[in-house]
Amino acid sequence: LGIDWLTMEYLRGRDLGEVIDRGRPITIPLLVDMIGQTLEALDYIHVRKIVHCDVKPDNIFITRDPYNRRLVIVKLIDFGICRTLDPPEPVTELSGDPRYMAPEQTVLHSHFDHRADFYSLGVTVYELLTGQHPFEDVLDDVVPRDLPEMQCTKDIPPPSALVGDRFPSQLLAAMDE
Repeated sequence: LGIDWLTMEYLRGRDLGEVIDRGRPITIPLLVDMIGQTLEALDYIHVRKIVHCDVKPDNIFITRDPYNRRLVIVKLIDFGICRTLDPPEPVTELSGDPRYMAPEQTVLHSHFDHRADFYSLGVTVYELLTGQHPFEDVLDDVVPRDLPEMQCTKDIPPPSALVGDRFPSQLLAAMDE
């Protein structure tokens, strides 16, 4: 019939951006499980030579297993700006959320690889642990084009300096190593 169509899974739940906005701490076992599942999703696409290019809390969706409501299932969503590494595509226009982009992802005509997704996930984990973006104190004052340089030069506080008594002391020591 020549009709184009797209089908998508219906998801019930919320994204990690909403979880952060609620301001309640996530238990360490749940955090480890969610990040582990996100890493599995990234491994799946990276093996297929795809870079997501927009890993951030709003694109990590949390839902429940329909057969065991206590189990959390993570879905990496929004592949709208992903790119292939086979062959590598140079950056011809900047797309994505500059607050989570790896510095090398913001340089026109450069190449970047799957490690950019890990950088973005690291920023997300920091935000999940602390409740704030690592560059929160300057985000409103920085011009987006200056953000990559700031990411490379600005010292950010270790997570333990921001979490207070939300986590056990032995975890805080491990976070700073």
